[in-house]
Amino acid sequence: MGKQNTPNTPNEKRKAANVKSLAALQALCLDLGITVMPTARPSKEPYIDALRQHFWRQEHPGVPLPEQIEPMLLDDWRDLDDAEAEAIHGNGSGWCVQEKKDGVRALLHVTPDGIRITGRNISEVTYRLSEFQDNLPHLATGLDNLVGTVLDGELACPAAVVDTGDTITASALQATTAILAASPEKAKCIQSEHAAELEFHVFDILRYKGQHMTVKPLSERLAVLSEAHSQTTNEFIVMVPTDTVDKPVVHEQLVRSDAEGTVFKKLDQPYQPGKRVKHWIKRKCGIEVEAFVSGFKPGSPGRGNSNLVGAVEFSVPDLSLLNSEPFHEHSERRFLGNILTLGIGCVHGGPRRVDRDDHGLNLEWKPCSQRPPPTLGHFQTDPLLTPPSGIVPSPS
Repeated sequence: MGKQNTPNTPNEKRKAANVKSLAALQALCLDLGITVMPTARPSKEPYIDALRQHFWRQEHPGVPLPEQIEPMLLDDWRDLDDAEAEAIHGNGSGWCVQEKKDGVRALLHVTPDGIRITGRNISEVTYRLSEFQDNLPHLATGLDNLVGTVLDGELACPAAVVDTGDTITASALQATTAILAASPEKAKCIQSEHAAELEFHVFDILRYKGQHMTVKPLSERLAVLSEAHSQTTNEFIVMVPTDTVDKPVVHEQLVRSDAEGTVFKKLDQPYQPGKRVKHWIKRKCGIEVEAFVSGFKPGSPGRGNSNLVGAVEFSVPDLSLLNSEPFHEHSERRFLGNILTLGIGCVHGGPRRVDRDDHGLNLEWKPCSQRPPPTLGHFQTDPLLTPPSGIVPSPS
């Protein structure tokens, strides 16, 4: 085995650490001489916080670290049994339903110095939450009456197709991601040229003019959110409608209108930042197919996993060829495209549903020299979405 290059500088060492690995975080803290008090149950959070503070103090001595709030995370409708789903659907169940936008989750902080827009991803370099406000200056106006307020919502592009100069996007999610990933100057240019300024679809409130709202039930937070939204004058900040009756009908109508899906929420529950909870349940639309592994991508360089498999690609066969000649003699297979490339962690998790934002219902021809393995990958779906032409769903 050849000798591996070992990072020598603190900056190189922290870039090579995998923020998803507790062992890597512990090793980096030890290497940098950072002491983290042990906890009863091993957790990544104390190490992430320690690294975050360490690098912030190095880069911004004497300046307080900006507030780091992670949004509350959703559970999955597929994990419910029939009785649980039926109970949620009923009128008077204490649950509501909201549309799930096809965008990027974010918190909008209104501070005395302006706005901050933070995401849910933690940088593997600074260990702080990603920030987007420099790319979205149009969201900074009309909020003068809401200083001390923190809103939870989804950043979404009103246009599916935008030309970034490097690529042409095919979905609202791709467009949103491309704009947020661009430099501030390029992001402003893309949004202006395509009249595609990202909208902030707000559905919850964590703080209102300095008053903490997270301990209050959702029903009260929604009332306060409505009051807060009435005080904005920004046309790009949109309040997500909430329905408490005929929830299955609302869900079906949204899916039929090409929405990504819905989120069912229990009205008497508090907001728990950074926690995955049972009282917010996402129900997304997708298709169900049987597929085989047709390729892979290596791990990202510079992140400590370049020598590992980072993602795998799935394909389905062209059924017309299957019907005419032996399967293994063909080198052409019908693919679900490069968009259906799943992180290796998704594969380890067992059955994986292919959501609309994964594949975009976009099929294309590509050569494939590999035979399908005896066991095909299985994907689950919401039954309301009809598979595209050429895809045969697996039996339920």
